[in-house]
Amino acid sequence: MQEGRERFLKRAAVTSVIAVPFLWYFLAPWPGLGLIYSITDPLHGHPSGAHGTQPAEFVGMWLQEEPEQYRMRSSAFVLMPSSDVADMPGMSYRRWHFDDGLLNIDQWSRCGNCYMGVINGKFRVEFDGSDRMKLSHVDGHDHDYEGWYRRVEVTDELTAAMEEHKLAEDELLAMQARGALFAIEQYEYKSGLREK
Repeated sequence: MQEGRERFLKRAAVTSVIAVPFLWYFLAPWPGLGLIYSITDPLHGHPSGAHGTQPAEFVGMWLQEEPEQYRMRSSAFVLMPSSDVADMPGMSYRRWHFDDGLLNIDQWSRCGNCYMGVINGKFRVEFDGSDRMKLSHVDGHDHDYEGWYRRVEVTDELTAAMEEHKLAEDELLAMQARGALFAIEQYEYKSGLREK
């Protein structure tokens, strides 16, 4: 009885040493099985952590002045000193840095099945005072971030105003308010001001 159990354990160990790499290599590309890929190196060494510079003149919450319908990412976002971008919740993660005269937004997916590595967008920045900036897409993915933005303080008053505006009959105003509320929520999660 003991001998049969030892033989079974040996076979199981040998089979797992052979089967696990086989499954990892051959089955992961099939839809639904991509989660077995380890998401540790987004794309050929591109850093998924904070990198580059995060100048103070960019830090803060930015509301788009003329948002476009159904481009919810563009309506509001927060550039955090940690290099995180707080905007819409979801399976993608964004970071920012300003280098070589361009604002870079890096995005990568935390979903194994829709994983595409790092998607980078580069934007030329034009400031009109300290609380108004224009983003113009230069290269890479535009992330729906083109346009004029104004910086606003994240306050209880702003949140209350956005809660009111999200019920507005003007769909564009309601959409922007929802985008701003999502950005505020993500900002508070990433700052540790709110528990998930």
